[in-house]
Amino acid sequence: MVQAAEGLPVLRGCRTFLFDCDGVLWSSDCLLSGAKELIEYLIGTKRNVFLITNNSTKSAEQYVSKCQKLGLPVSATNIVCSAHIAADYLSRHGFKGPVYVLGEAGMGLELDKLGITHFGIGVSILRTTHLTGTPTSYICKGVPFIATNEDAQLPVTNERRIPQRGRQPSASAVLLLPGTPYTPLSICVCI
Repeated sequence: MVQAAEGLPVLRGCRTFLFDCDGVLWSSDCLLSGAKELIEYLIGTKRNVFLITNNSTKSAEQYVSKCQKLGLPVSATNIVCSAHIAADYLSRHGFKGPVYVLGEAGMGLELDKLGITHFGIGVSILRTTHLTGTPTSYICKGVPFIATNEDAQLPVTNERRIPQRGRQPSASAVLLLPGTPYTPLSICVCI
């Protein structure tokens, strides 16, 4: 871990900072020690600050709301979430839908903002083999599959994790991972 005095040259020399959210800035709904002060300092000194998450359950606006409840002084321009990145990727490639969403409302909100039609939104944590069967059959027939992350687990609290499926639907699927550390994230942050 970098001590405060050792970190000052790094802070002074960089103009842009990217932070993962879950486990770096917060855990569940608890801000980690020093996160608020660091973000306040960076934004106050006119640095480019991006909070990045592979969690697509919320839209960028919903993450702004969460950040504000945690006391972080951010706006939508500071948030880069995988739901937005996936919707942006589809929009940049001229795709208007319909999109079969196996996920939660955050993904739908980001698709709505870009005028992309969609269906199938549901609580992804409660997925079953039966519910994933239809999209998996589409994937096996060559329909592109966009996973918003490949995480094996979702941290709910410091002690509790929920398993996730990541790349599970088909090893042979055409796959795009829009979040960290993949190219579509870089496109969203750099533009």
